[in-house]
Amino acid sequence: MSNPYQPQQSNPGQVPGSQPGQPMPGQPMPGQPMGQPIPGQPMGQPMPGQFARPYEHPQEQTLMALAIIGIFFWPCSPIAWYMGSKAKNEMVAQNMEPTSKLKTWTIVAMVFTILGLVVIGINIIMAVVGGLAILGMASDTSAGLLPVLSAI
Repeated sequence: MSNPYQPQQSNPGQVPGSQPGQPMPGQPMPGQPMGQPIPGQPMGQPMPGQFARPYEHPQEQTLMALAIIGIFFWPCSPIAWYMGSKAKNEMVAQNMEPTSKLKTWTIVAMVFTILGLVVIGINIIMAVVGGLAILGMASDTSAGLLPVLSAI
């Protein structure tokens, strides 16, 4: 029986706490020559279906600024949405994962673009309904709007 308070003797070259027969971190598996890529896998390329590490797109800061400005000045939102979608597609085509900031600001631009279109649509409907109401009241001679319009 071994003493739990006595340090264990280790084999030379073995890292304390590692299991015998397992390679050290960063070492190839047994039977695989050192420095050789996985068969069928190009050097430096991620596995199929995997992305390389997140990479900041050069237009990411511009996208963020346009998305923030788009909150207050609506025409910037569709531009930011377009730029963000284009940047994400470029990164995916190059097998790189878009950063979370790029995804977030693209979604912010998308939301404010859709909200702006809804507001514009409501304004158009209100203008048409209001215009029809005014025309309907002006054509009615018994309405009180005709004297008001003739006084102007």
